[in-house]
Amino acid sequence: MLFIHSTAKLAKAIDVKLDPSPVGGTPWIEHWYANLIALTEDHDAVLMTNAATLYSFVFPLPQDGIPFFAIIEYFRIKLVHAMTNQNLAPKQVGDIMARLDRYSVCKTASRSVLGSMNDLAFAMQFYADHTLADGSSFDLEKLEASLNETPMKPLGFRFPAECFQEKLR
Repeated sequence: MLFIHSTAKLAKAIDVKLDPSPVGGTPWIEHWYANLIALTEDHDAVLMTNAATLYSFVFPLPQDGIPFFAIIEYFRIKLVHAMTNQNLAPKQVGDIMARLDRYSVCKTASRSVLGSMNDLAFAMQFYADHTLADGSSFDLEKLEASLNETPMKPLGFRFPAECFQEKLR
């Protein structure tokens, strides 16, 4: 099962009641933290970060909103793409995705992950300010690549992309 550990801010925005956090015994790939990030006055995004590797995805939120299940489906597509880019065998990708066929939006359980997400949110806002200020278009793939190639203290100053790749092996 996919556990989306949502901040209260995001839960309020998507109007969902949070389930209790699961207690141990679940694989690392199932735990993703989600937060609502205000990039600019007009642009919000959902940042989803893996609890074990800090590997992250960013999802833009249109002004008129989007159903949360649509973000989950987009997340699943991006996760398959990320695993495929790591040369994971199709059967392995299929097995992992089968475990993530259902999801629960639950409370956060790690202040360390939330602190790392705050650092990533700051980087996102910096990227947005500088990209939009010079008239460039906002490139989510570049932003995600930048976040996943940022050394993180909880990972021993290793890169989230590197840790994600190692965990998949």
